[in-house]
Amino acid sequence: VVKAQARVDSELREAEKLSDDPEIQRNLELFAGLFASYLDNQDRVYELHQRDPAKALVMLFSPEYQKVITDTYNLLSEMTGIQEQNAKEAVESANALFQRSRRTTLWLFALGLLGLPLAIFVANTVRRPAENLRQVVESLAVGKLEVVVPYIDYPNEIGAMARSIQV
Repeated sequence: VVKAQARVDSELREAEKLSDDPEIQRNLELFAGLFASYLDNQDRVYELHQRDPAKALVMLFSPEYQKVITDTYNLLSEMTGIQEQNAKEAVESANALFQRSRRTTLWLFALGLLGLPLAIFVANTVRRPAENLRQVVESLAVGKLEVVVPYIDYPNEIGAMARSIQV
């Protein structure tokens, strides 16, 4: 009995650390009280059994003894229900977070797909003129001075490069 009581006390301390729900904390305190009452009843039944086994049997089926057992059972059922509800809420919260993350990921992916053509367009607006200027520079380098230098009217870096190689 002492070993069982120590084990229950240890488990109660651990349970108190694991739950921050005030209702569970209150119920754990109630359980500790009911368990103490149960142990007291067990001691009384044991003492009665030593003197008069028939009276010990009557005590086992007495309303007082049965009430402690029933109250303990009901309390444990209530705590189980609270923990199940808390677990259900945690699962729903995690699922909602997953769904939001999934939607965000899909939107980012879609935006990335939409941005790809824009990126290709912007890259080509730089690459094509630069490639054309390179060909003009190569032509000038081999002595073809009649080559028309394109893009000299561009008001950007491409235009500045074109103007700098115009002969």
